[in-house]
Amino acid sequence: MNHTRIILVDDHTLFRKGLAELLEQSGQIEVTAFTGNPDEVSMLLHAHRPDVLILDLNMPGIDGITLMQQLRAEGHTLPVLILTLSEAEDDLARALRAGANGYLLKSMEPDEVVDAILRARRGESKKARCSIR
Repeated sequence: MNHTRIILVDDHTLFRKGLAELLEQSGQIEVTAFTGNPDEVSMLLHAHRPDVLILDLNMPGIDGITLMQQLRAEGHTLPVLILTLSEAEDDLARALRAGANGYLLKSMEPDEVVDAILRARRGESKKARCSIR
């Protein structure tokens, strides 16, 4: 399998850039684009054709779950992982019910995030989710 190509959407610039660099260092993931602006996501999906999309749960203006639902309505079918600080079980349940392929905590170790991304690409959505600790 070639590098897994992802787009990362998070409104915190430092976190977004840091995570992108950590993921690239894995040697298995290529961050083809990242943005803090949810309005750019559809255009980025068309331009970069990623294997997996990572969306922050809480962003100004729109949350990651609503954005994922809008993208699905536009016909985007790629795996989506929700990334968040929230360990609330109702957030996890809401994301998975809405069709997310996984739920990643920002407190996870980088290798756990890489593993979840690779599993999501392979279609192992139930295994890609992070359990609430």
